[in-house]
Amino acid sequence: FAALCQHIIVGFYNVFPFPSVLDYFYNRSKGLRSVFHFHLSDKRDSDAEVRKSARELAESEGFMLEEHQALTEDGFVLVLHRIKRKMKFNNQGIVLLMHGLMQDSEALLVGGKEHALGLWLCDKGYDVFLGNNRGNRYSHKHLTKLPSEEAYWNFSIDELARKDVPAMISKVLGLTNQSKLTYIGFSQGSAQMFAALSADPSLQEKISLFCALSPAERAKGLSKSVLTTLVEANLRFIYLLFGRKKVLSMTMMWQRIMRSDNFIKVIDLAMWYLFSWDNSQVSQARKRVLYPHIYSFASVKCVVHWFQMIRLRRLAMFDDTLDLNYIPVNYDISVIACPVALFYGGKDHIVECESLSSALPHCLLSHCEPLYEHLDTMWADSAKDLIFPKVYTLLKAI
Repeated sequence: FAALCQHIIVGFYNVFPFPSVLDYFYNRSKGLRSVFHFHLSDKRDSDAEVRKSARELAESEGFMLEEHQALTEDGFVLVLHRIKRKMKFNNQGIVLLMHGLMQDSEALLVGGKEHALGLWLCDKGYDVFLGNNRGNRYSHKHLTKLPSEEAYWNFSIDELARKDVPAMISKVLGLTNQSKLTYIGFSQGSAQMFAALSADPSLQEKISLFCALSPAERAKGLSKSVLTTLVEANLRFIYLLFGRKKVLSMTMMWQRIMRSDNFIKVIDLAMWYLFSWDNSQVSQARKRVLYPHIYSFASVKCVVHWFQMIRLRRLAMFDDTLDLNYIPVNYDISVIACPVALFYGGKDHIVECESLSSALPHCLLSHCEPLYEHLDTMWADSAKDLIFPKVYTLLKAI
């Protein structure tokens, strides 16, 4: 029966241009936005947080932001944001921060200098750079391809690891005239670093410390539902739902037209349905500030890659065949000899972190916060007290 369902889904996808129809209605809906905005929004919602740019987030807290570009070998122009204090200080070291799936550098700048890790570290005297993966709101430029083309979005986590990470590290070290830096990755930002260090062990010579927040090296999967059962039964169903370009591109439209409280409820409900998160470690007031920055563009192929790794329960290269008869090629993290520190939540049910430290040759610290979920190592109200100081202690020790 399962095989029959798969054939029906694939056949329907091949015959019916589902993604094209979605794109058509999405483009038509843009012209109706002003009509719906009056009904879905509320002019009295005056304290709603408008999405600020990375520059606005930094400058509103008294910092300066520089923009730099790193060119990948396959033609993507990646934007790096460098945060500086207005007053001169003794440089404590170089830190490169990397966001998670469907995010950008804003995720590590939002919340003010007390709660945003990028600003928090800069305030401690570090020279902070924030990366942006190909395809997101900042790193959308390609030398020969356009975001409207399907070929532009034909990348998975393999390209983020093998091309984006080395390009950004080389750019940062070149700008600072240093030989090493500290890399801090949240979720997918850590996964692509694990993959990069595995694929190119020589890259380890440039890393003094790798801090992984909610490390996504071993994904466990989503909450069980009819939707997730369909997706896991046949990964082509993801292409049926979202096409082959960017995933959930309508999120920004709904964010603009919905009242902020309603948008928060929708996000919380989606997280509960997909991941069983209750988001109790983030206050409602801070959600109004954080949630406008929760989404940025990413490829559908990256999402498919994650579902492949959920099946495998390990970090592996993308399988273009989508055929279970083939054995995917793994990323071997046992070759990673540079110092690594892990920070994760005891209620994070989408990644498995408990045994990760034993697979790493040089794990300095494996720290678990019992009440934390996946986003909490970056966004919890208490992260400034429970996570950031421990990261700082490690940075000072290297």
